[in-house]
Amino acid sequence: MTALKPIEYRNIKGISATKYKVNDICSVPGCNRTRGDKGHHIFPRSQIGNDSYFVLVGMGDTNFTIPHVTGLCSEHHTQVEIHDAWIKLEDDLFVWYEREKPANRETSSKNFIKVGPLDPQPGVRVKGASGSPKKKREKNKGEKKRNRRTLAFSVPNDAIEDGAGIIDDLLREAKKEYGVGNTEEERLKTPDYNIYVLALYNLVRGGA
Repeated sequence: MTALKPIEYRNIKGISATKYKVNDICSVPGCNRTRGDKGHHIFPRSQIGNDSYFVLVGMGDTNFTIPHVTGLCSEHHTQVEIHDAWIKLEDDLFVWYEREKPANRETSSKNFIKVGPLDPQPGVRVKGASGSPKKKREKNKGEKKRNRRTLAFSVPNDAIEDGAGIIDDLLREAKKEYGVGNTEEERLKTPDYNIYVLALYNLVRGGA
């Protein structure tokens, strides 16, 4: 059974992006069990058309990209799959709901009770998170190559501060920690863009 959709908007699709490290401890509030699989796709694969870790959400004139894969323990993953739990997207946060348990066990309640936001939110790295191997890119799928745009910004370059050198050093260290792959050499090949997006997302969400 497919999990319930976090929002009802139809203009949602998975985008091509590098996989990030999924939390090892279940993200359901109050749960300290180890996750039971590689990661739960909150937006069903059948809805986004692929197994991407990031989705583009179109809401009229507003479009935004968010990570949506989180680590759940086996018990909570089963709850989601059988619709005894529901992960909703509310105010840019993924929130865990559980189906209300009626007094009469023979009846089934349609009501869900809010438990709280996932902790951590998808894409936020926590201590103990493990890396996911980089998936080989499939060819000849009929998808046009995505347009690219080059961004430039100014950095200090004087005797006091070498801005470009600082950024290069920080990017290298960030790739060692956040990059994708099982070896340092593989992680260092992670595109700069993916590091920037993940770092800025964590900053906005207050993650580490």
